[in-house]
Amino acid sequence: MNDLQQADSRMKQSDYGPVLLIEIGRLPGTTGINSSPSAETEFETVADALLAVRARWETRQYQFPVLVDRATRAPIFRHDELRDLVVDRYNHLHGSVSGLT
Repeated sequence: MNDLQQADSRMKQSDYGPVLLIEIGRLPGTTGINSSPSAETEFETVADALLAVRARWETRQYQFPVLVDRATRAPIFRHDELRDLVVDRYNHLHGSVSGLT
């Protein structure tokens, strides 16, 4: 169990990579969002991927992005974890804003 926790912790380090950002597209019932059903973008490190997610969160949040290890596809950050990272970072820089989700 301890080995699994250490591996999980290691994958969340900013210099870990390479990683894939997978956007699974829109969910049924959502409108006005044009996207392919699934898109994958490779990044050298977790930090690079997080910068890309933050830069386009307004649109990416509706793509339900997840960050995974490129080789094993083991999850690094789920959609809700990415959302929390983006919102927490925004709130830290700009003050708390309700509705930024």
